[in-house]
Amino acid sequence: MKRWLLAICSLVLFSAGSIAQTVYLQEDFEGGALPADWQIKTNATDGGWLFGTAGQLGSSYWPFQDNGSLVAATNDDGCNCDKSVDYLITPEMDLTDAVAPVLTFDLVFGGLAYQGVVEVAHVEASTDGGVTWEVVEVLSGSGNVNWGNASIALGAYTGNSSLHLAFRYNDGGSWLYGFAIDNVKVFDLPGKDVNLKSLNITQFNETGSNVVIAGTVVNNGGETLNSFDLTWSEGGNDYSETVSGISVPTFGSYNFTHSTAFVPADPVSYNINVTVANPNGGVDNNTDDNELGAVVSGVSYIPTKRAFAEEATGTWCPWCTRGTLFMDSMANQYQDLFVGIAVHNSDPMEVTAYDDGLTSFPGFTGFPSVLMDRSSIVDPSQLVSAVPNSLTRIAPVDVSIDGQFETATNTITYTVSAEFVTQLEGIDYRINGVIVEDGVTGTGSGYNQANAYAGGGFGAMGGFELLPNPIPAADMVYDHVGRALMAGWDGQDGSVPASLSAGNMASYTFTYTIPASSNPENMHVVGMVINNATGEVLNSISTDVSELTVVSNKEIEEAFSTFSVMPTITNSTSNVEVAFENAQDVTIFVFDANGKLISNEKVENVLTHRFEVNLTNQAAGTYFVNVSVNGQSRVATIVKQ
Repeated sequence: MKRWLLAICSLVLFSAGSIAQTVYLQEDFEGGALPADWQIKTNATDGGWLFGTAGQLGSSYWPFQDNGSLVAATNDDGCNCDKSVDYLITPEMDLTDAVAPVLTFDLVFGGLAYQGVVEVAHVEASTDGGVTWEVVEVLSGSGNVNWGNASIALGAYTGNSSLHLAFRYNDGGSWLYGFAIDNVKVFDLPGKDVNLKSLNITQFNETGSNVVIAGTVVNNGGETLNSFDLTWSEGGNDYSETVSGISVPTFGSYNFTHSTAFVPADPVSYNINVTVANPNGGVDNNTDDNELGAVVSGVSYIPTKRAFAEEATGTWCPWCTRGTLFMDSMANQYQDLFVGIAVHNSDPMEVTAYDDGLTSFPGFTGFPSVLMDRSSIVDPSQLVSAVPNSLTRIAPVDVSIDGQFETATNTITYTVSAEFVTQLEGIDYRINGVIVEDGVTGTGSGYNQANAYAGGGFGAMGGFELLPNPIPAADMVYDHVGRALMAGWDGQDGSVPASLSAGNMASYTFTYTIPASSNPENMHVVGMVINNATGEVLNSISTDVSELTVVSNKEIEEAFSTFSVMPTITNSTSNVEVAFENAQDVTIFVFDANGKLISNEKVENVLTHRFEVNLTNQAAGTYFVNVSVNGQSRVATIVKQ
């Protein structure tokens, strides 16, 4: 059985705008067969390049994304044959009158590796009818099976009357994955076209600080880009300058920084608009790609940021001992500032929903790897730089945990609270929680740890090179094990309001019963706030179960001399009454059946207190009243008719 191990690559992609063009070749493969005047050259037993849908052409370990149309693909995983010279060759093209010819196409190419061999893909050209070929572009792998797009300048072939292009896949004689293409087009570019490709503007910044306005432009024109005008604006104020003294070739990129920074005055969000214009002092032939916007949010204070790392691992994975070493190293070095979770796959510690969420993350390629703040994927060895980089980012929210562990029922009840430090509008933020356990051991082969570093053939690895392959279960202790994902991969929908101001709070309460096979003394509760629009974990926190308030039923009963809720069935309001033998500080929470906080009140140093639960504007259903005194809680149920 073939597994994806580790191949992390990147593909830089460009696209041209919708403009008037001289087209020399255009093919979308919708005919479902080799197009007229195209050719295939191959040693493969399956015919090399085939035509159809992604479902027809993909396979178990190369299940490439369906783009909704017919495509051309060569599948090495499905064939496991010689695909070292898989050529798909275009018809002859006459570029005698071409000015700035370019090739664009959609592609799926991961650049993935298996058993030490990396798949390779080229675009090649021939000017002698296919007798000889030269490499025009070596394609970089995307690291996944999703569609991207690429653009390649063909200026070197301007004036040539007999040009063939070829898409070549090379498996190096091994068993690898594949290469798919669609929407192939060769056309002439306009003379001038500057494309504002991306912005590099940090959203969350301390009020009064300088926010750099930076980004990247791409020259989508046939002329070398020597200058362009750059403008950013906010609130009716424009700041313009000319960027000159540059030399950007066709499809080359240039990283710019505006000389004037933006300074957020208040803890609110500002809309920044950036435009580019007048390439080489002339008219831009495509203005559809000249403008981008960004949001900059001033923060009232900088919350403590913690690095959130989710490691894809499994006892079957021979390289995952590397993950074990670096996760432990980061936890020891950064202590409470590092929230690390080992997400197991295909072993006795797997949590299916957690494993499915992590392995479905865009760009995930295999084991071991670490999802950092759910914004980037790194090798475990790269945590050395990824963790400090995470800690330098400003989070828009401070996260805290309060809760209790009831020993009589082995139940954890904990509330994740989020305090926001800036104004936000139209957001989809969500609270989530994870239960984590250290010191996990087991018996049986499922707990044996495969170990590629045994014997030292791959160098030192923190002592794993001194251990056998596999490491017996009796000699393995697993830390950071994710035991439960409290609200699914995406977090609890509706747990954070869509609009917030600095100082606003949101919270959500989770309940988890610890199984008898786990040790509460080795367990942690994790809370996080997720930006569901991007998937990023904005901030997180981990608290030992031992740091929660530990209570028994007897202790809870003794804290209250009176606890009553009247009426328990209502269509409007109910009253909660509490009394104590000694004056107490009291916090009262009201939650709906989904755990969403409806209201709360805190009073200090009282012997008796009455609290009105107003459900007039709430939907019919069940509500829970949680009265907390010195970390001890009583819960009652109210049903609104």
